[in-house]
Amino acid sequence: MIKRIKADRHAPELKQLAGLLAETIGAKCGPEVLSDTIIPVPLHWFKQLRRGFNQSYGIVQQLSLKLPQRTIDNHSLKRTGYARAQHLQDKQQRLRSMLEAFCVN
Repeated sequence: MIKRIKADRHAPELKQLAGLLAETIGAKCGPEVLSDTIIPVPLHWFKQLRRGFNQSYGIVQQLSLKLPQRTIDNHSLKRTGYARAQHLQDKQQRLRSMLEAFCVN
């Protein structure tokens, strides 16, 4: 599922994943706990240029349809550096690379 989402911005799996996320969020949190804003995880500009889209933004778009009255904020979070692909790293390397991976705009 994830590979299709990363390769195809129109993959039907986006809706499936957003539906599962919405169900999980609804079961774990009441409406009063949910934030009004959903922030997608940004890609490094080079990865986004190479891929052509940010799959996280696609998931958030679908999720916002399932969780009405939520806005998407695609500008407040920025990836600060380029990191090797996650699947090429062990667990410790992945955790270390996330320490300073983002900043708030």
